[in-house]
Amino acid sequence: MRILVGTGLNQGEAEYKNFGDVAMLQVAVSRLAELWPDSDILVLTDSEDNLARFCPKAKACCRVGAVTWLSDGVITGPLHLHTPDWITALIRGTKRCIRRRAPGWISFLLRNRFRLHDGEGRGPKTEAFARELERCDLLVIAGCGGFADSCREWNVFALNLIEAVLTRRKPVALFSQGLGPISDEETLNRMGEVLPQVRLLASRGTQGAEVLAAQIGVSHDIFVTTGDDAVEPAARQGSEDVGHGVGINLRIAPYSGITDSHSDLLSRCLRQFATQQGADLVPLPIAVHQTADDRDSIAKILGDGLTADTMARLDSPEAIYQEVAKCRVVVAGAYHAAVFALGQGIPTICLYGAEYYKAKFEGLQALFGEGCAVIDLHEADSMKKIQILLEQFWDGSTELRVELRAKARGQVEASRDAYRRLHDSLETGETASQSEPA
Repeated sequence: MRILVGTGLNQGEAEYKNFGDVAMLQVAVSRLAELWPDSDILVLTDSEDNLARFCPKAKACCRVGAVTWLSDGVITGPLHLHTPDWITALIRGTKRCIRRRAPGWISFLLRNRFRLHDGEGRGPKTEAFARELERCDLLVIAGCGGFADSCREWNVFALNLIEAVLTRRKPVALFSQGLGPISDEETLNRMGEVLPQVRLLASRGTQGAEVLAAQIGVSHDIFVTTGDDAVEPAARQGSEDVGHGVGINLRIAPYSGITDSHSDLLSRCLRQFATQQGADLVPLPIAVHQTADDRDSIAKILGDGLTADTMARLDSPEAIYQEVAKCRVVVAGAYHAAVFALGQGIPTICLYGAEYYKAKFEGLQALFGEGCAVIDLHEADSMKKIQILLEQFWDGSTELRVELRAKARGQVEASRDAYRRLHDSLETGETASQSEPA
């Protein structure tokens, strides 16, 4: 069994710098290895070394080769700079058609394209990916926050990859997927062409995902809401003792809708509460790359209380789980800071400034209940609401912990069951349908 795994990881230096995405990939690889212990699991990646560090059971398959083979524009090369847009669009549309109906021609065209010019050495990487595409028995898309308006480039890549595997009459499954919010008609049309053909689509519970799935024609038989795959490793690392810290995460990025002005207000609110309770403020960075570096936004809140040594050791999902376990309540602007906390039974206040995060956090709230609150930072009274919730969650943390952990166990079982359904359907040749409605 050869299993090809696509991810929602970033590219290049930032690839393994979002610990939520890394955590979901770790879960996917681990569960696939459990179900198919003799399989080869090949992950599309830019860094073989980082993959070996975080997922030692997996092997690397060059992501650059996949991007090149699947890109709609690479055959034209720099010619698109000198031709009318309609000609470029026609050539790219032709490539998509060839990829669906005569995929062998793509490798032939690319091989000749790179004979003319291959300054980046993509030719051998592209041929290596093409061979794996033919050899794989199953494609799995590991958990990610894609299929949203903020992820258009990833949407195109993922849909092209899925379609390429489906064209070869091989099964595809998606786990722990974000789904929406999305309004881009071109992407929605492509989703409607491709996703109804997959074997299984497991949603992590983004608000509105089930409605969107039905809108694009995904059958109820292959759609299931499981919660996030990363709930399980977070829950496994949880402490039996209630912590005494306030976990802090804030996501300031082009797509988050949160700005430095919010961090200033939040800093005063959280410092005041921590002083009243005699609590430590615990940094919980999830993304640590140039586009979104939670370390910088957390530093704006904690100021001199944050050292470089502290941040340097927070370099893996496991390190963040351990920090979360020190907390009695968490304030999170990044989705997986909330997932890691709720999975351990720690009540969480989720902060958003954009619809993308609103949908994520409201999905979590629906799954976990009253121990998960969602606040719009653009509301004038948002800080007052945070103060009230901090006091409520702090005082009620013991009782909320019991309910949140029960919710987490249910999501872990639902998530594991989705993987088992895929395994059983492939072993029996049947559709991975549900025994009960989601």
